[in-house]
Amino acid sequence: MKSIAAPLLVFALASTLAACSPPDDSQNPAVQQAPTAETPAAETSAEPAAPAAPEVLAVRALGEAERAEALVAAADCNLESADGAAFAGADITVATPSVMKVSGWFMADRAGAPIEQLALRFEAADKARLWDIPLQTTIVRGDLPVPDTNGSASGFEAIVDAGALPSGRYHLYLAYRADGVLTSCDNGRHISIL
Repeated sequence: MKSIAAPLLVFALASTLAACSPPDDSQNPAVQQAPTAETPAAETSAEPAAPAAPEVLAVRALGEAERAEALVAAADCNLESADGAAFAGADITVATPSVMKVSGWFMADRAGAPIEQLALRFEAADKARLWDIPLQTTIVRGDLPVPDTNGSASGFEAIVDAGALPSGRYHLYLAYRADGVLTSCDNGRHISIL
């Protein structure tokens, strides 16, 4: 009797515990309760989060007054590439892009005054239409004739929603304000959007 009683006792105890225990709904997200101050959220995995996608900048059409404002020339920048192609003296041709990456550098400390409103401009070949996007220099460049030092950053990369621009040839240059004066840095860069 002893040999039968032990398994029956184990079976009875297991059945009683199963009847008293709530069902395991931890795999069902609909049944899980939201974390509260009393029940904090469970630990998440230590897996690194994917980097955020770069912000796509929309081109902004400039009005007549902005297009007519005089520009003072400067030589403190370089537009190096557009849509993955380096500027090498000829237009870069782009087949109706939706987005396009433009990169280069701008030496703000050479301007001699605080810089305001740094922007990349897209001027239509007929000069009657002009668009821009804001730029920020966030990339430290040690490869420049006067390298960045002490945490300064001269390089920029911008992802542009160029799909908003009509087909045609565009003159690209930087524009900014220094001491209230609108200044341009123009390397003679052009793109052609098909």
